[in-house]
Amino acid sequence: MEAKNNYRHARRNQFYFPTNLRQLSLLSYQMLFARVYRLFLFVSYKQRQIYAVIAIMLSGRKIQDVIYELELDESQRKWLNHESGSAADSYAINTINVTSNRRSHLLPHRQSHDNEFKLPLPARLQAVIENKFLVDGDEVSEVLASLKMQLELPVLSNQHIDACLYTVIKNELQEPLHADIITGVDVKHSSPLYYTSIETISLEKTYYSAICLLTKYCTADSQGELRQLNMSSTKSNRYKKYIGSDMTLNTDICQKFFNELDEATESYNGRLKRNVSIKQDRYIEQFNAYGVWLWHIIFIQTGIRPVKHAPGL
Repeated sequence: MEAKNNYRHARRNQFYFPTNLRQLSLLSYQMLFARVYRLFLFVSYKQRQIYAVIAIMLSGRKIQDVIYELELDESQRKWLNHESGSAADSYAINTINVTSNRRSHLLPHRQSHDNEFKLPLPARLQAVIENKFLVDGDEVSEVLASLKMQLELPVLSNQHIDACLYTVIKNELQEPLHADIITGVDVKHSSPLYYTSIETISLEKTYYSAICLLTKYCTADSQGELRQLNMSSTKSNRYKKYIGSDMTLNTDICQKFFNELDEATESYNGRLKRNVSIKQDRYIEQFNAYGVWLWHIIFIQTGIRPVKHAPGL
C-alpha cells in the first residue's frame, strides 16, 4: 500500500519540464488545435463527436475521463455540466473541485463559498456534447494517428492531449498553481489553496490567455468565436471573488517564529556539555534543535506540504 501511495504521489508531483516527452511544444499544440477545430466544424456528425473529445483539451482533462463523462446523462455528469441564467447560458461548463476545508475551527478562514469553480467551453462544442453519446477509445486513437501524419509530428498520443492545457499554462504562462486548479490536477491536495486564496478573475484571465495562445493558427472566424470566451463569465463565479482559504500567518509572526527557532539553536553555543551521571547531553539537545530548525527551513524553501510532524514530535 505504501509503495502504491508513493507511486501516486510521484505521478501527482511530476515535473512538466519543456523537455518532458509526454508533452509537445507550444507550436505543435497550436497547429494541432487549429487542425482539430477546423475538422470538427466540417466532418460528419459521428466524426464530430470524436473530434469533440479531442477538442475538449481545453478542459485539461484526460481523454478517457472525457469519454466516460460524455457517456452519462447531463444530470449525472460530475465535472462537465451546464449552467443557465448566465452570460454563457448555452455553454458547457468545466467544473473544478477546489480544496474543501471541513475543520470547524478553520471555517472562518475560508474564502470560497463552496468547492466549485467553473469555466466555459466554446458554444459549438455545446451542441455536440449536451447529449450523451458513446465514443470508442480506438476511434480516438485512429484519429490521433491520422493527425500525427497530417501535421508530421514525431509523436502524438492520448497523454500529449491530456497534458496540453496544463503545459501551456505552466510553461508558457508561468502559472503552475493556476494550471493545477484549471485542469483539476489533484487540487484536493493543493497546499497553497489550503492556506492561501487566489482571485477568481486571475484564474479566468489565465484560462483565456491559454485559449488565445492555443488558437493562434485558427482561422479568423474561429479565433473570434473561441476568444469570445474572454467576454463571458459564469453566473456562479460572479459571487466568488476568491478561491481557497486565508489561513497564512502574517510576515511579523513568521519572522518571530523563525527567530525563536534560530535562538533555540544558537543558545547552546559555548555552553555545550555532556554529563552521563545526570543523563544530560547538550550536544544531542542542540542537534535536535538544529534538526527542527532545518525541517522548517526545508519546507519553506521547497513549498512541500508537511505530511508528518517534525522529527521527534
